[in-house]
Amino acid sequence: PHTAGTPPLDRWTIDLRHGRVRTRTLDDRPQEFPRVNEALVSRRHRYGYSAAAAEMSLAYRAVDGTPPDGAFANALIKHDLLRGTSQVHRLPTGAAASEAVFVPSDPCDGRAAEDDGYA
Repeated sequence: PHTAGTPPLDRWTIDLRHGRVRTRTLDDRPQEFPRVNEALVSRRHRYGYSAAAAEMSLAYRAVDGTPPDGAFANALIKHDLLRGTSQVHRLPTGAAASEAVFVPSDPCDGRAAEDDGYA
């Protein structure tokens, strides 16, 4: 379970017909800025991408605007939402991950796999 300041990856499913919202935690590791392939926003998708985060509340304590060490981690996470698995891509020491943006290898190829690209 997560604590205050450590945002998990949650999925919200909105049932317009019955006026309900269902929330489910997909990954309780701290992470921010979840994204999917832009061509699939609001449609079924298998893969999602997020930036690994440390204790996010630390970022708001910085007086000079510079996040203190440990506010952001140096990794991106690729989630396979069908299988419930993930892959972590660690960046070199001194680098910090921010919002993952998926870029398809060939945006004109309508037959390409959903995750054929770069995040």
